[in-house]
Amino acid sequence: MKGTSRRWIIFAVTIAPVTITCGLAFFVSIHAIPSSTLAGLMGYLAIGLGLGYISYFPGTAGALLGIIIALALDRLRPWMQLLTTVVLVALAVPICEYGAREYQGSDKARIVADEALTFPVATVALPVRYHPALLAGVFIISRVLDSLKPPPARAVEKLPGGIGIVYDDVVVNAWTLLFGLIGWEWYHRRWRNMRYRNR
Repeated sequence: MKGTSRRWIIFAVTIAPVTITCGLAFFVSIHAIPSSTLAGLMGYLAIGLGLGYISYFPGTAGALLGIIIALALDRLRPWMQLLTTVVLVALAVPICEYGAREYQGSDKARIVADEALTFPVATVALPVRYHPALLAGVFIISRVLDSLKPPPARAVEKLPGGIGIVYDDVVVNAWTLLFGLIGWEWYHRRWRNMRYRNR
């Protein structure tokens, strides 16, 4: 019972700032977005429920929504988590393609559904719900790699339409998952070695 309470506290502490940010973005976007855009659900999803209208680092703000999705998926069995992640990536393609047509020029930065819906790729098989530090580390790595564009992300980004918009983020988050798995394995081995020495 004690362990369950502690897990819920960790979960609440992790998700509260993200939920507040998303909520504020939603209410701000109601006034910032023209009514014609609000009429289209696809357009609203493309801008990450309004997170794309955050002035600074809209991509990072969109990825915050991805944290909520990743935490929700972490409750599923691994195969369900993987399947749902694949479905989210598939849905991101038409959503972002619609957004690319809806938002032209400098407004393209408003499209953040790719960051939100592909971030769970970075957390598949990682116990992020119980380890906030792991989740924070994965998030930071994902944002750093998004700016560096490790191969073949830059090449994939040049693909037409929603595929190019979404799949460069899939590549970035696949690299992030690799680094996360390596870091998690290293942490576990170090922890096991410390326990063995203290016996």
